[in-house]
Amino acid sequence: KEKMEVIAEKLRIKKASLLPDRFMRLNEELGLPARLRELGLTKEELEPMARKAKEDHCTPTNPRPLEVMDCLQLYIEAW
Repeated sequence: KEKMEVIAEKLRIKKASLLPDRFMRLNEELGLPARLRELGLTKEELEPMARKAKEDHCTPTNPRPLEVMDCLQLYIEAW
């Protein structure tokens, strides 16, 4: 929460709770894709990606434990 407040302050946004909307608008302004399917990914590619994410050397330092099914669920929601 504190980090979000610092970011909001640096961006001159009154409340940290407004940050997600601001970043969504920024992505739209930049023309960045909002969904994984907009990058050309198929649903069949999501499970192998989830396995690779679990195996990534950064996963042990994730603030929360992360399993393949957790990654897959995130990818499905982002697809």
